[in-house]
This record gives sequence, C-alpha cells and structure tokens, in this order.
Amino acid sequence: YSDETNNAIQNTWQTIHYERDTIYERLGYAPDGKRDHWFWGSASGANGVNTTAFIMPFNTFEDWYLDSIYNKVKLRVNLQGITFNSTHSVQVTVNGKLLDSLIWLDQTNATFERNITIPDFSIYPANSLQFSTYGYSPNGDEVRINWVEFDYYKNHKAKENNLYFQSSPGMLGPELFS
Repeated sequence: YSDETNNAIQNTWQTIHYERDTIYERLGYAPDGKRDHWFWGSASGANGVNTTAFIMPFNTFEDWYLDSIYNKVKLRVNLQGITFNSTHSVQVTVNGKLLDSLIWLDQTNATFERNITIPDFSIYPANSLQFSTYGYSPNGDEVRINWVEFDYYKNHKAKENNLYFQSSPGMLGPELFS
C-alpha cells in the first residue's frame, strides 16, 4: 500500500446481548417445545390500557463510532406471547420516543428488529427502552421479554498504549486471526 492510502480497519460491527432469566413460563399453548421457557420481563395491557410496561435502562455504547455513514444502531428484541387466542401488539420506545410496533399471534415468539437512526433518536450516556402493550384483544395482552441485542460500530483505538481485541464467545486461539 502507498503511504497516502489508509486501509486500516478503524471500526467493526459489535453486538451487545442482554438477557436475564427471572420469569418461568410453561407455555402450554405453544405450538412446540422448541422454545425458551425463561424470560426477563413482562408487559401487559387490557381494554386499551397499558397495565405493566417493561423498562430496560442501558448506557451508551463503548467506543461507539458514529459518523454520517455509520449513523445507526440495530435493535433486536425477542418477545413471547403469553395470552392465547390473542393478537399481541407491543410498542417499543427509545428514551420516550416511539420507534415502532410489532404485531403477532397467540403463544408464539417474535423478534422485533429495527434501526435506531441518529439524529432521529438521541442516545445519551444513560438511556431506556420501554415495551408497552394496550390489550385491545378480548383476552387482553400479556407478553414476555426474552432478550435484547444492540449492534453498533465500535471504534478501534488504543488505551494506555495497548490495543485490546475481544473475540466472539466460543472462539479462542490463534485460528481467530488466520
């Protein structure tokens, strides 16, 4: 490479996964047994009223690389319907601003995936996601939040004259860099 060309990789796509197993559900009406039975939080509603919202605080992203090209964070959330014979509708807000909604049926799971674009949404040092449902189905609406993931561009930079690399879980040894 010539001295005038900078081909260094300055950032890479990073995934942060949040999951806690605090609520156990038998899921007796689920279509099969191939599912997680442990969940992190709940959202519920009935007759057009949100009765329980799940709020997840999160901090800004470590060494977040943000410019006009990389101006987004991808959000993924895995949700599980609890009420049977029900249409689930969950609204997702970021720092109080509606990102979008997800609609699905019965005691099945669904994954919400959207981009949080900057400057449409502001990300601060301390932030929150909120999951709400208003229970417009006759049986109301009860859902569980299983896990949350964020994908973002992480900037590579030295700290105290060292460059630190973190591998994906399960990937160890020199074959990582071949």
